[in-house]
Amino acid sequence: MCISDKLHISHWGTYVTTPEVSDESALVRVETTIKNEDSITGMFSLFLDVISPEGKILNSTSIAQIINPGKEATLTQDIKINNPKLWSVETPELYTLRSRIGTDSTYSVDQTQETFGIRTIKF
Repeated sequence: MCISDKLHISHWGTYVTTPEVSDESALVRVETTIKNEDSITGMFSLFLDVISPEGKILNSTSIAQIINPGKEATLTQDIKINNPKLWSVETPELYTLRSRIGTDSTYSVDQTQETFGIRTIKF
């Protein structure tokens, strides 16, 4: 059983893509859906950390938002990663995205983690 705060990241509410990839850098685009099931307006910040395959935080970003009662909002944030380790069958390098919502950087009401690889496909 999973119990979450009335203000939380929706189930399946994190979507990670890498629309721009090169050997020098990658753009990680994150869409996060936050749901407010409370009867009052929710004020919060969404904090994102991209963590390397070795466990080091490579880059972070945050955004403040207000959500009305009973509503949800989808926030889009871009994070740049320098010199990414590209995913392939031979070297399946995986990164972790940690998403937290809270009132400040030290207090979280909800947190999720998603694993993703950085690669590009051309036809």
